[in-house]
Amino acid sequence: MQDKANTVSFNVTPNPLEMHGGEVKVTIKGKFPEKYFNKNAVLTLTPTLKYATGETELDPLVLQGENVKANNQVIKYTGGEFNYSSKVAYNEAMRRSDLVIKMKAQIKDKTPVDIAAP
Repeated sequence: MQDKANTVSFNVTPNPLEMHGGEVKVTIKGKFPEKYFNKNAVLTLTPTLKYATGETELDPLVLQGENVKANNQVIKYTGGEFNYSSKVAYNEAMRRSDLVIKMKAQIKDKTPVDIAAP
């Protein structure tokens, strides 16, 4: 999955992110290409706002391959899409920030591995 990380696509709205009523709302649509998602993998995506004095993680999204016995959204080996929405309380440090997506994959009982998001 690490070798093909650059084939995953993400679309964030609004772009740029905006603060309304003291909150920053984020919507992400993502797409995994065919033959990317391992049938036995669990992938945790954590959208994170990074700024000069720190970072703020939003709620994580857990996706799973089609052979995993859990209750997360399934992404098939033939590819698939997901939609994610969350919000976080605004603080002034976020005025100049970047949204990054941290990805961590685990296959069966192996140790989770960080994947560089595209």
